[in-house]
Amino acid sequence: MSEEKLRILDLFKEGKISSAETLELLSALDETAGVNEALKTDTTATKKANGSGPERSEGNRLDSSGYSNCRHLEVTLIGGGDITVDGWDGNEVIIDKPKSTRVFQKHKRTDDRYKIFCLGSVDYEVKVPYNWDLTIYTAGGDIRIGDVSGQINGKTLGGDIRLSHINGGLNLTTAGGDIKLDDSDADGHVHTMGGDIVFHNVTGNVEGTTLGGEMIRK
Repeated sequence: MSEEKLRILDLFKEGKISSAETLELLSALDETAGVNEALKTDTTATKKANGSGPERSEGNRLDSSGYSNCRHLEVTLIGGGDITVDGWDGNEVIIDKPKSTRVFQKHKRTDDRYKIFCLGSVDYEVKVPYNWDLTIYTAGGDIRIGDVSGQINGKTLGGDIRLSHINGGLNLTTAGGDIKLDDSDADGHVHTMGGDIVFHNVTGNVEGTTLGGEMIRK
């Protein structure tokens, strides 16, 4: 069984996706076999043509003002990729990703949350209202979050975590990267299995643990 299928099953076991979503993702993974290689080729060609990264979409917009209980964003990048989330003073969630993406993606809105699933390796940039909660998972990229005051839960299997201007709860883990928290008033816990943790100008009851690096407070 492939690594991506195992990750999907792990998400189901952890209760992060339903049985129907698990079946849909597994089916889509079978249908899109080899698509990551196509994506790499497409991205490389775009970089050569433009001298930069792939062209990005202008952003899908979700107006959450009509959904009074919708204040939670979930992002699951099973194939890896970076995720950047910034809070802003609008009512919309704005999602930005490369136009050239040719991998299975699913966006789902419920009464209380907005979910993004992606099987391939794609970098996402998202804007959410300041007070939204976040649940972030990526199999191999960085997590960057700024200007958010809700509860933040997240895990990356191979990247760094960068947090700034946070005013809320934290529960974040990286399997092999550094964690940096700047200019924040936060509670909770952050953990890395192989990197450094740096707190700069941080107040609140937030703890950091590392198995193979330094814990630095400035």
